[in-house]
Amino acid sequence: DLWKCIRFQCQVISVSDASVDGTKEDDVAGYTVTHRDYRNSENNDAQESATAEGGVLCTEHYDLVAVCSGLHNTPFIPTIPNIDSFQGTILHSSSYKDASIFSHKRVLVLGSGETAMDIAHRAVSNPSTKSVALNVRNGFLSIPHNITADRPLDVFITNLFEHAYEHPWVHALRLRWTLSTIVIRLFLFLAGSSLGFNQWSCAVDTVKRGYHIINKSHAAMSHLNVPIKKLSVMGRFWMWMYGETHLKPIHSFHKTTIDSIDTKNGTTVQFDNGTTFDADMIIMATGYKQSFPFLSDAIKQEHRDEYNKQSCGGGGGGGTSSAVMDGLKNSLASGMAAACSKTLLAPFDTIKTVQQKYSNSGEALGFLDAVSVIVQRKKGFWELYSGLGVSALGSMPSVGLYFGVYSYCKRTFVPFFQSTYGSDRCDDDDTKPIFSDSVLRTMSIALSAAVGNTVASFSRVPFEVVKQKLQSGLHSSTLDAVTSMIRNEGFQSFFPTGGVSIQMVRDIPYAIFTLLSYEYLRDNWVNKSDKPSPWRDMAAGAMAGGLGSYLKNPMDV
Repeated sequence: DLWKCIRFQCQVISVSDASVDGTKEDDVAGYTVTHRDYRNSENNDAQESATAEGGVLCTEHYDLVAVCSGLHNTPFIPTIPNIDSFQGTILHSSSYKDASIFSHKRVLVLGSGETAMDIAHRAVSNPSTKSVALNVRNGFLSIPHNITADRPLDVFITNLFEHAYEHPWVHALRLRWTLSTIVIRLFLFLAGSSLGFNQWSCAVDTVKRGYHIINKSHAAMSHLNVPIKKLSVMGRFWMWMYGETHLKPIHSFHKTTIDSIDTKNGTTVQFDNGTTFDADMIIMATGYKQSFPFLSDAIKQEHRDEYNKQSCGGGGGGGTSSAVMDGLKNSLASGMAAACSKTLLAPFDTIKTVQQKYSNSGEALGFLDAVSVIVQRKKGFWELYSGLGVSALGSMPSVGLYFGVYSYCKRTFVPFFQSTYGSDRCDDDDTKPIFSDSVLRTMSIALSAAVGNTVASFSRVPFEVVKQKLQSGLHSSTLDAVTSMIRNEGFQSFFPTGGVSIQMVRDIPYAIFTLLSYEYLRDNWVNKSDKPSPWRDMAAGAMAGGLGSYLKNPMDV
């Protein structure tokens, strides 16, 4: 009978550690819970006393306490400069009850969640509302909850990777979203806009499924579109297609926040991008704070310490797991990128191999001469792509291993070195750091590059040997090269004498220089930009790789 274990009309006042000294190593001591009981019931075993606030103050002991009071209970009110100068009504969305409050008002709604969209639609649907505006700081992805009258959106977007259980690695790599993002963006484009379903305003920068919280309160979207669609012929066409020509507009203030309230009239809201809106009412659909006032400070601090420990990897599994996932993601991305780059650069790699072959025999061969020699072979122009298959196939695991191990090691080495030799040292005698954090970061990157390249060399050498034999014209196909090598020299032919060591001597300095250069460019150029740019990142990688290749060329020959 669970009813005897449930108490209504009780307010929890405090939950504290029941141990004598305020600290404990485990939960043996339990917890002391104080609550105010407003029921008119008989006294129980708890220690009770009447209070001026009403009810009976009770103190009880429990071995374990589960806090299930929810997160959305304390409204979050953003700080707005001179908000006290506003002469209208300010209301948090938690206090909203009825759309009649919008009558004869100019309404400004703050927020980009479903509550903000719901309230904005209620306001614009009130015939006597003068005007409505929505202030969105970042943007959102708007998709209707139902695609058809009786079919929710979720039943249309399942794919191969949708299943009951999702391993944390699969979730971190976002495999389930890769395919559906392409399909959804095409679908959105056919629906009038690639920003969202019939969404022309308040969009996120890049639409990717799985990267954004979908806003399924879609009714207000058509009203938000009106001011923007009216500006173009194509927009007016889609207004006609969706039957939006008669709708009252909702004005949007996107990627901006309130800067101040005009003190002259007390109703003009000024945004930090220079725009303004005259309002009689501001509705703050700004969410909630996570507040647990009944928990003691000691318990709160205990949970903060445990969270930080897991997040930073300080003895917990969180840091290691994060480093592993970072390594896996970099491994997958770099493997695919390597296959693409090998395909694009295959002709130049073949020309380089032929030039080296002739150079070893004492004959210098220019670029055009090398091209002429290659295309005169049996397959003509396609000889420039000799060994592409084995090269691309081999580059994926080797480069994937290289960058995966590098990324994992860097995520592991940097905090380790800083906590052991750098600014994070926590010795009792307050010993000063042995090295600066910048020096330790440089050492970590160099060591990570060396470890990553060493591991990758063992998978790279066999493919390189086969590729170079094909590029030199010694065999007509990959199968012919492999079978001939096994038949004549055995499997050891894939690992020629000194092959791995030579590869390491050549590539480890190249890897260290390239990655140090790349990380330097990222820290001092790419990440200095106000807005992240993949083109800057690509340029940084190209410059670092080009300098590294120039230095590596003598060893490559």
